[in-house]
Amino acid sequence: MRVLFVKMFAVSRTINSSVCIAKLKISSINFSFVTARIPKLQFDTYPKWSFMNSYRFSFNNSKRTSTILFWFFITLLTIPLTAIVLLAHPLLPVWLLLISFPLMLVAIYKLFKTVSERQSTEIVLLSEAGFTSSCFGSVLFSEIYSIRVPVRQMGLLGGIQLDYYKKTDADFPYLKFSITTRDGKMLNWILNEWGGLYNSKEDFSIFFNFLRALTDQLYQLHHAKEPYNHYLKILDEKGFWKKRT
Repeated sequence: MRVLFVKMFAVSRTINSSVCIAKLKISSINFSFVTARIPKLQFDTYPKWSFMNSYRFSFNNSKRTSTILFWFFITLLTIPLTAIVLLAHPLLPVWLLLISFPLMLVAIYKLFKTVSERQSTEIVLLSEAGFTSSCFGSVLFSEIYSIRVPVRQMGLLGGIQLDYYKKTDADFPYLKFSITTRDGKMLNWILNEWGGLYNSKEDFSIFFNFLRALTDQLYQLHHAKEPYNHYLKILDEKGFWKKRT
């Protein structure tokens, strides 16, 4: 009877081990599927980083301004040209309409496509040593040379309030945030504090949380023994910070 019990116990352990191995394989497959959908980040540069927080937001990458302007003016030219050809159809040859109408459709399509491609989705992973950006790569806190924040345009930091833009004809500003590293590399994010064509209010809120965490880390690294009276600690009244040499 004892021998039978031992055999049954061994079979039970074997089954449980097989189930655990199967679960492990399924988990690894699920993990691979999830990570495959995340944009490729440059982790290899600093493989020993232990990431604490992640931030995901959309912003205007400002890399297609000239292309957008080109297709915008082409659209402005082709729409009235096509309208003139349609109105003066009996007087003008048909081949003009065959040229102008497809050209107008192509211009409108290219304009909307280029505008949509101007939006970039950013994923930032923050650690104790630095951060990794899906758009700009990896940066150590010790490598950051300067930061510029448009505080005068931001109501959140005591700048121009949202009510001002609602009551006047002034355009809502595109807020350009820039970080410059020691080797001259520049990281630029353009967002709108109250949401816009390329980002929402939630995007700005997430980005500002990243900015606050970033300045906290730089404060601990360079100014830990100094008092501060700013919301973002290290910035001056113009929203600028530069590493002391």
